[in-house]
Amino acid sequence: MRTKDLFGNNNTTVALCEYTEELSLLKEFIEIADEAVQCRASEQDATHKGICYLFARAIVDYAKMAYDNILMGHFKSAHMVMRTMVENLVCLDVIIHNEKEELWKYYYVQSYRDTMKLAQKERDPNILKTIKEMCSMYNIEEEFLKKRGDKRAYIDSRYGWTYKINSDFNFAGLSRLVSSIDGKDFKMLSDYSHGTSLYQRLPNNTSDGHIKSMFSVVYTVIDRLIVMYGWDDVDDYFDELAEMLEVRINNIY
Repeated sequence: MRTKDLFGNNNTTVALCEYTEELSLLKEFIEIADEAVQCRASEQDATHKGICYLFARAIVDYAKMAYDNILMGHFKSAHMVMRTMVENLVCLDVIIHNEKEELWKYYYVQSYRDTMKLAQKERDPNILKTIKEMCSMYNIEEEFLKKRGDKRAYIDSRYGWTYKINSDFNFAGLSRLVSSIDGKDFKMLSDYSHGTSLYQRLPNNTSDGHIKSMFSVVYTVIDRLIVMYGWDDVDDYFDELAEMLEVRINNIY
């Protein structure tokens, strides 16, 4: 594919000309994280190790997408992808730091059920049967599937798979369980995903502060991913690169 076949956004890509060094360092940062995550590849999805790997793999892949969108000048779509990066990081954080509760099992069953429902586009009694069999196999309590009075079952709530440690099944509730991110940052990124706010009808913001925020989100998520998940699979250069990036990003005004 030729670059001229892409739409891109010349008005915003011009603003990146003075940040070639930061972009180069950020790309290298993502590449090192990619290799570190791949060192933990698992062929068994239905395990704690397998689920953690899938989340980590997704975060790095989304980082690449965000980076490519920044280069093409698609700043708004870059923000949409960054939102997904943050959400995946928080879910991974919850699963890693609550291994005793085996939340990965609840996530796996709920995600499997949701995927099956979407694929079949209607309620199928076989789905419920399969889910009950999975719950039995993974020793998941029946309360996960049952309605709670006038409230929906945990499995029917967005983050119901966290019910053993959480009672607020939205992202704000989930983010309070971890120290990975600032919930205020996520709210701003969420606005880009919905794409309905008035300020998003305005021309792309190419200010230094806006560009700094995009670099910062990608850098921060990748850095926290590696510290939390892949620290044993990187050498001292990753730490040096992180320090160089942090200094250069902080010096953007």
